[in-house]
Amino acid sequence: MKVFSKFILILFVFSFNSISAQQINEKDYLLMSFERVQNKQHKEKDVFYWIIPVKNQETKSTFSPIYFEGYSKTKLEKCIKNETVYIFNTISGDEYDFSIEYKEMVSETLKLIEANKYKFLSIKNKWKSGLKETIDVFITPITGSICNCPIPEKNSELINYYGQIYLPVENLRVNNHLLKGVNFYELEKKISLNNFDNTAY
Repeated sequence: MKVFSKFILILFVFSFNSISAQQINEKDYLLMSFERVQNKQHKEKDVFYWIIPVKNQETKSTFSPIYFEGYSKTKLEKCIKNETVYIFNTISGDEYDFSIEYKEMVSETLKLIEANKYKFLSIKNKWKSGLKETIDVFITPITGSICNCPIPEKNSELINYYGQIYLPVENLRVNNHLLKGVNFYELEKKISLNNFDNTAY
């Protein structure tokens, strides 16, 4: 965890050439990591990722889910073409033969996010059943090629989210300059703390 006063510009570039589709231009984003820890769960924590585009230091749209696992190469290719993707469904004929370069890019991107996340919010909840949970929200400013696409209504109903989803394509890297000038008060108002679990299980 880092504080905002200590910005370190870290560039880490990975690319892959095995997916041939339309060009996805590089853009700037703020990535939100929701880390949930509950006292009655077996694993250390659950992590959910959301993302919002940044343009001229402004975030005019809303946060959307971004996934780094659980999708096929076929779904990624559809997303790059902005076709509807059944993100939570196993589709017969889907291919999962990602290139080694792409797998490494995703793995290293997650490491970069973990190493360059800035704590933004922390919420503690407690229920009469004895369940306790802490939700920590972190920001990571990134630049790179990321595709976005619609999902079908049945998928939207599973996560109570109706809009575009995002998948990483290539050249993702940390860009701390994006944090300068961001209105964090306005940004906080865009965050849904009651609906950040973007998984269907």
